[in-house]
Amino acid sequence: MRIDINKYLIKIFRKTNLSLYKYDGDGEYVTLDENGKYHSINDKPAFVKVSENGSIINEQWWKNGEKHRGDDKPSDITYYDNGSVMQQQWYENDRPKRRGVDEPNDIYYYKDGQIRRKCWWHNAWLSREYDFAASIEYHPNGQIAKETWYDRYLEEVRYIKYDTNGNITKEWEIDYTPEW
Repeated sequence: MRIDINKYLIKIFRKTNLSLYKYDGDGEYVTLDENGKYHSINDKPAFVKVSENGSIINEQWWKNGEKHRGDDKPSDITYYDNGSVMQQQWYENDRPKRRGVDEPNDIYYYKDGQIRRKCWWHNAWLSREYDFAASIEYHPNGQIAKETWYDRYLEEVRYIKYDTNGNITKEWEIDYTPEW
């Protein structure tokens, strides 16, 4: 997506108390509150990174210096050079957060828009309630490629791999049985 970043930013920042800074050469635009912290206003991103050709690379929403966006909207969006979404992350008060048990906190995409990976975070750990996989990776055809469960140290404790037709090719799980 190509934009005229100056027109875009003027619309965002006109009639606000926030400061606007452009870091020449880096293509970074930010809004800061009176304490110098990133802060979004009117649901516009507080941080925008733009490529040399004017394409948006990354947008982030912040509230008082913490990554945050309400209404179950992504607070961090990264784009491929063709303008399609590469990754979306949901945060509230600087913690991964999503409404609903089955909604992932991170979604990664292939360049064509197909989902590449979904991740769920719970209490700052890559985990998911009800013993569901915390990470699901997909083949380009949309079939599940791998489901992974993690412990609280972000170590894999179990996974299941699938071929492109959905058949299980490998299963693995840590054996926590003590050797007495």
